[in-house]
Amino acid sequence: MPVVDANVALAWAVPSSRTEAALRVLAAPGDITAPALLVQEVTNAVWLMARQGHVSPAEAEAIRTDALAPVSWLASDAHLAARALAIATELDHPAYDAFYIAAAEAADTQLVTADRRLLAKTAGSAFADRIIELGT
Repeated sequence: MPVVDANVALAWAVPSSRTEAALRVLAAPGDITAPALLVQEVTNAVWLMARQGHVSPAEAEAIRTDALAPVSWLASDAHLAARALAIATELDHPAYDAFYIAAAEAADTQLVTADRRLLAKTAGSAFADRIIELGT
């Protein structure tokens, strides 16, 4: 049951160089999970696509729906907040990303991400084993 972030979820719904690898995550056994924050991040990303004229509002809604549909469980951000703050503080990295690590810890699984900044920040840290780069 891997945790995924918005980069992975959006790659399911928006064709890109990441789509093939993201679809392999879907094909793996187990449920997909994420912190509830995923909904806000995906929604904001598709709003931005529509705002910039890359997609219509109707297409944005379809992308949002397709990106979130495979996620079978959303962890409560309220329950993850204290741990996310501790992780963010330890890594000196934004708490938004720390919620995904906290969700992976809570589910005793790994986070799949394409976020290079997060991957770089966690390399060699106590959280390195919790994170898998999309496509590896």
